[in-house]
Amino acid sequence: MHLSLFVAGFVAIALAVAFLGFLLPARRSRSVEKLARELNFKFAALAMPFEDTDVRGIEILENGPSTVVSNLLERTTGNCRFLICDIDTLPTEGAATTLTTTVAAFRMSEMNLPVFQIGEKNTVERVAEQIRHVFSKKLDEFDGDREFTRNFFVHCPAKDEARNFLTSAKLTYLREHAAHLRVECSPDWLFIYYGVGVRVETDNLKEFSEIASAMASVLLSIQTPKAA
Repeated sequence: MHLSLFVAGFVAIALAVAFLGFLLPARRSRSVEKLARELNFKFAALAMPFEDTDVRGIEILENGPSTVVSNLLERTTGNCRFLICDIDTLPTEGAATTLTTTVAAFRMSEMNLPVFQIGEKNTVERVAEQIRHVFSKKLDEFDGDREFTRNFFVHCPAKDEARNFLTSAKLTYLREHAAHLRVECSPDWLFIYYGVGVRVETDNLKEFSEIASAMASVLLSIQTPKAA
């Protein structure tokens, strides 16, 4: 009797978890699709928007250009392609659950960008920074903006390219506006997000779009599309 009740309870819990696992993503997709119409974006529940592009340096893309994203918002203005999407990653190899991260991505046609990653320094990054320094992958000084260097790290394989791209004006903007954000750049893409495992709720996607667009307009020296 007790065993039967235990089995029945276990099955009920498993079914409830499975149901929620289906219901919650579907609910988010519906709300994001509605927002896409309001903000003049195209929507796709699932997509592979980075196929046939160079994504070196974009650490959030575990499967490189073959990464499948969900809840894709996309539009193009002029020669700037602008995406917002959710990306699932495994926190550790063999993990049973995934982390969902909302990212904004920008691609300028015929624009070759340097590879780098920028983020706020914390204890983990400070340790990683020392390791990267051994392999000469750390851009450790920026002339004229010591405050930026004090609070942010920049990792890159080609120091001169990153140094030429990250001008004094761009560093000042990042120092004032990039708190809590992660910025990653590949030859084809600029990515902006709050950190691995941070999913932007639907009600906050418009604000996130505006923050990311403003930052991209400075870093890429363009006028990116703004939310309607």
